[in-house]
Parts: sequence; C-alpha cells; structure tokens
Amino acid sequence: MGFNSIIREIGKSVYYYENGELVLVKVEKKSRAIVQSKVNKKLDNKIITMDLETVLIDNVHTPYLLSWFFGKLTKSYFRNDLNPVTIELNFIKMVNNAIEDICIKKYRNYKIYFHNFSKFDGYFLIKYLEMRL
Repeated sequence: MGFNSIIREIGKSVYYYENGELVLVKVEKKSRAIVQSKVNKKLDNKIITMDLETVLIDNVHTPYLLSWFFGKLTKSYFRNDLNPVTIELNFIKMVNNAIEDICIKKYRNYKIYFHNFSKFDGYFLIKYLEMRL
C-alpha cells in the first residue's frame, strides 16, 4: 500500500482505500466443512457434465467441439470442417449425436450439468434443442 493508503478494520471486515477511493473489502465469514448429510446418506452421483468449445472465425464464435463426461466415460463430437456454408449443419449433427448418445435408458433420471450454459454455450444450443422437442 502506498503513501495515500488507508486500511480500516470494522468488526470482521477490512476496508482498503487508496487516494480516497475504496479499492478492496475483505469480509471474514464462518464456514463449515462439506460433509455428507446425516439425513441423506446416499449421494446422487447421476450427473453428466457437458461443454461446448468455440473458435473465432471472422470475429464470430463458431462451435467446433461438444463433449460430455460421466465417471470414466468421455464422448466428444468434433467438427474440423469450419466452412461457413456447412458449419450450421455440422453443429446440428454434433448436437444430435450427443443427444442420441445420452437419451438412452441407462441415463434415465440423470442430471446434465452444462458448463457455462446460462451465459455462453446456451446461446448456441437453445435453438437446436428447441427444434428437437
């Protein structure tokens, strides 16, 4: 901290000021260990994780890889043909292949966690998932 710095401690909070501006607030919070619930001894491990990767082509994010993982099983759907004319068709094929692999009896009642679905990946997938309904 420089010459024009002030550190103010109030209770369990620490406020850091530089040149009269608040730059950082640290708050101490109590936490507990993450332990298995005493009520529910059985953990639900029926979870599949998925992710979508993109590459920038002419300043546009273009999906080229869709992967999912369950335990020791990993499946990836990769499209190296990034031709603007066929890219949408290739993406539809990736999504269809993933859905066909997951929509089997073995994975009934599984939860799918899609990394960054609400912020980024979802924008690419929603219209294709809607077409399948």
